[in-house]
Amino acid sequence: MSVEDSAEVPVQDMEVEKANDELTREQKEKRAAELLAAGRRALKVSDYETATEALSEASETIVELYGSDHEITYEYYYYYGMATLELGKIQSQVFNAPNEKEDNGDAQNSAAAGTSTNEKGEGDGEDSEKEDGEESGDEEDDDTMKLAWEVLENARCIAMAKIEVLKAERSGVSVIEEWQLKLADVLVVLGDHSVSDGKYDQALEDLEQALEIQKNVLPSNSRKIAQTYILMADACTSGMKYDEAINYFEKTKETLKSRSEHLETELKEVGDQEKKLDMQDELKDLEEMIPLIDDKIADSKSSAEQMEKTKEAIKAQFDGFAALMSQLPQSSEQKEANDISNLVRRPAKRPVEAAETTPEEKKKTKAEEEEGTSEL
Repeated sequence: MSVEDSAEVPVQDMEVEKANDELTREQKEKRAAELLAAGRRALKVSDYETATEALSEASETIVELYGSDHEITYEYYYYYGMATLELGKIQSQVFNAPNEKEDNGDAQNSAAAGTSTNEKGEGDGEDSEKEDGEESGDEEDDDTMKLAWEVLENARCIAMAKIEVLKAERSGVSVIEEWQLKLADVLVVLGDHSVSDGKYDQALEDLEQALEIQKNVLPSNSRKIAQTYILMADACTSGMKYDEAINYFEKTKETLKSRSEHLETELKEVGDQEKKLDMQDELKDLEEMIPLIDDKIADSKSSAEQMEKTKEAIKAQFDGFAALMSQLPQSSEQKEANDISNLVRRPAKRPVEAAETTPEEKKKTKAEEEEGTSEL
């Protein structure tokens, strides 16, 4: 890029910013709505990067107009958080899966070729660069997941605050239920986030709260209830609570079968061709989903049985070890005490001290000593 080109870039950016500043409030609202619609379309076709970019700009625009706590921002936060979460999942798969394959491949290739440690040392520079890239990827993944959580938390707080206001105002039941379902929706996505983040207990807490709302407001055969059951089952499976996972998968299956039967009944009475096609498409989806749930139930049962066998094997090993230890001579047994009194050293008796001399005897002795000295 030439100097002239590099000088033009900031100028162009400034012109775009200036054009945005010159938009009226109505134009900005229209722009935000268009970006929201575009982001939702991208979400529907799993184009999460495009969805994230569109919804990010839409959220910024609507927050600029109404503030971050206004109820209108809920929908923007909700879809923006959902898109960011899905993008974070993809980034995690991209950065983690190849590393596992490379690690396994390097180990196998080294063993097959007989590569020595010294030979590997020649590539230390490349390995360090690769590690730097992996760390950068992990940080990007963490940042994306953190952003998703923050955005979804904003949506949750807005929904909860709105419900409290509506209850205080004694608004109609339908309006309160509408916002309760919005709260349930964001709780489900937060539960999905916690499952992806390995926080299974937190996931179950959010999903149970969402399920309680859904059961009170939605029909028992709602697809949303089935979706919540599936996520709860996934959280239990990831947390190795297989018996609970089986229970939730079975409830998912019951809900989907009930939904399928309901659609089949309605399909016979529907006259609208477009609605009929939609119902037929949903029935087809349900027919494909139920066998997949059966597979998950079978997998969970197999995992539960394997875990039980592992527990029994560990218990058997522990019992065998305990039995072996009980047969060994105990080191704490006391042997009969021998009489060692003859080995005990007694203190020697002190000699009797001579009787104390009188002062006259002391003088006599001293005189005798002086006489003997003078003779010498």
